[in-house]
Amino acid sequence: MQLASEALVAAKLSRNLERPRIETDGRFMRAVDLAEKYGTYRQKLEASYEQVWTAFWWFNDIEFLLSHYGSFEERVIQSDNAVDLEWLGKLHQLLVNSVTHNHVSIEDAKLWERAQRLEARLQVLVDDPERPNNRLEARSAILRVQLNRVMLRGERDALPQIWNEYAEIVQAARGLGEFSFQTLIDFIEVAGRVAGNDPAYNNLVEKCAELVAERTSESEAALMYLSRAKKLDFDDNYDMIRWLGKAAVGLSKQEYSEDLVEATHLLSLAYRSAGLLWAARASCAMAMTTMFIEGDRTNEIPVKVVPAMKMWAWISLELWHLPDFLHNIQLLNGFLAGLPLDDASKERVSHDLQELDIAIGSLLLNLDESQIVHMVKLPDLLERLNLHMARIALLYTLGHLDALRADGSIPAEESDEGILELMTQMKGHPASQSVEVPPVLNAEGPQYLQTTILGMQVIVEVEGAELISVA
Repeated sequence: MQLASEALVAAKLSRNLERPRIETDGRFMRAVDLAEKYGTYRQKLEASYEQVWTAFWWFNDIEFLLSHYGSFEERVIQSDNAVDLEWLGKLHQLLVNSVTHNHVSIEDAKLWERAQRLEARLQVLVDDPERPNNRLEARSAILRVQLNRVMLRGERDALPQIWNEYAEIVQAARGLGEFSFQTLIDFIEVAGRVAGNDPAYNNLVEKCAELVAERTSESEAALMYLSRAKKLDFDDNYDMIRWLGKAAVGLSKQEYSEDLVEATHLLSLAYRSAGLLWAARASCAMAMTTMFIEGDRTNEIPVKVVPAMKMWAWISLELWHLPDFLHNIQLLNGFLAGLPLDDASKERVSHDLQELDIAIGSLLLNLDESQIVHMVKLPDLLERLNLHMARIALLYTLGHLDALRADGSIPAEESDEGILELMTQMKGHPASQSVEVPPVLNAEGPQYLQTTILGMQVIVEVEGAELISVA
């Protein structure tokens, strides 16, 4: 994944520095090849898209666009992500521009049939009510296709209806923080070149201006709340929670995602310092979700995801939320292997994973008989996650000392007394002393979640696994 990303950056640099085409083409071919071999689905799409986009805009190569559009369309058209289809929409716009300036005919560009396929796929996304942001992005993209069709056919009487539908999108975007509002605003401004003094377009501009003012004022106030919270100490955790809670609400917009990550990360720390661990977990999850959404949008996960995930892992331990913890460890292992960390950072992450390994081992050693029976299948999973000390602790607790010696986990020369001493030390690890709740296993059947708020113990009983999220 990293090789593919670096190759694409090198190709873009060559393009932007206006290096000879043979060099730039070679770098893009390498970027496409590495993306195909090692990249994610998004990286494969991005490399192919940038290659075609560069050939058109930097080298006026319309033939390259015409010959590669079909293969790119075939790859992306089944995606259920409007952000992926946006790349196809941009290439389609290049076809429209080429037809508009008489560089290619509508027939040679296969414009109408390609527009129809793109519109049909986007409509599938529009019809999905479960993903409101994706739905609105797709609806906006459909209107761009329709606008192009109207302009090429000279059907200007249809323009007011398009402006009115854009106004509906702007209104619907009010409650959607992850919607790419700035992209919509930029397009509407460009569309003003063909709108003239259309009253429907003027109404659209007014609605955009109102929403920009609303979003900007809310976010500017939220930035002030964030600034105030950052000046407080964690001894004032409840005041921090109050300011950061206000900040998070005001920053929940795509254009302020970086500030939202900072606010929710600090909010998680503040909740944790106040002993409100479930709230800390929720805030940490929000920070991580925001980073992953941006990573999907930009095709690059920020390195700051690592400390946030490490904190979530510790919160999961304090909650004794085993599925949460194991998932966090899996992601931390992935970050260690895949993110462009320097040697010092890799060493820190490896050390953090070792600490988490010992901490979970300590909790496993403190399980009672009624709890340990649910862990019999866990050792193999711990081994796959490189939690070797936790695996040893669990197998020891389950009475499989001979198996540990047989597979070499415990050296042959180590005495039973030495192992007992090691396990005793691990059992007394500070992590086990701070956990006073039963393990959360997300198992089938009745169970309960427990926490303490302001000295009051709160227990939520769950009848079945399907109600865990509600609990």
